[in-house]
Amino acid sequence: MGNLHDKTVKKLIKEKSSVRHSDGDGLYLMTPKRGDAYWMLRYTTPATKLRREYTIGKVDDWSLADARDEAAKLRLAIKREGVDPVQERKKVNQNPFKTLNDLYADYHQLRQRQIATHAKEKSLYEREVAWRIGKVGLDKIRPLDISEILRDIANGYGDKPPRPTISNDVMRMLKRIFDHGIKLDVTQFNPASPFRPKDAGGEEQAANDPMTETEVVEFFTKLRAIPAQFSRENYLACALLIATCTRKMELLAAPWHEFDLPNRVWHLPKNRTKKRRAIDIPLSDAALLWLEELKIRSCGSEWVFPARRISKKARTHMSARIP
Repeated sequence: MGNLHDKTVKKLIKEKSSVRHSDGDGLYLMTPKRGDAYWMLRYTTPATKLRREYTIGKVDDWSLADARDEAAKLRLAIKREGVDPVQERKKVNQNPFKTLNDLYADYHQLRQRQIATHAKEKSLYEREVAWRIGKVGLDKIRPLDISEILRDIANGYGDKPPRPTISNDVMRMLKRIFDHGIKLDVTQFNPASPFRPKDAGGEEQAANDPMTETEVVEFFTKLRAIPAQFSRENYLACALLIATCTRKMELLAAPWHEFDLPNRVWHLPKNRTKKRRAIDIPLSDAALLWLEELKIRSCGSEWVFPARRISKKARTHMSARIP
């Protein structure tokens, strides 16, 4: 039991006979001549052995019992974990990331350097998350908030239909955002981490099964049978996509200077890949023959697949013709 009592506290605040009144174990009632009375904890930091004074809060907001409970928690954290409450409070006050929107802004800057689809991800955040919990403090967001967002998207809300795949996308994005906050030491908890696809839109199945070797042969056989409907350039594009295992626009927007034909390698730079990582792609004998044919067909163009019809935006490679 401490030295102070509720009636004593009221009396001391009224009299203001002195500034500091000890309750024991480092807890003090502070009654300054000017300003409100408040609770203060004195302690010694384990690491530096410095004497510190930590303001718990005003007496109007903290009862004697509440102040004792808080002081006990702080003393335990200081002893067991080496926590310095004064320094922890400074970190919180200096933290520029108050809300989820603040944290996302920093996360998005990082994603701009990491992936090519960062604009799509930003649109997803603004449509599905920002208006719900974007202005909420990081320490106030709980798993229940995440669950409500994921379920609404998966089941449909308002005039929006069920969108299970989008729900899974949002789940993964929120996990990455809060993980980013943990790395920056601006939050200690990821409220999205417990969730799995079954808690959002469900397990996803591949949109298309991979083609078998027999199906690939049949596909190209049929293409060769309709040259009037499917040009030679388009045929070679399909063949190279399979031979190099690249994305459509990585190939169709490729300039010739990326290809080192004598050394049989395609140097795909990081600014043209989804993951923002440079890739060296080996070229097979067949791929080299197709590229040599395309070199002739491109008629000196800087692009592997130059446009055969200039678009309104004046794109000068084959991607101008891709919807």
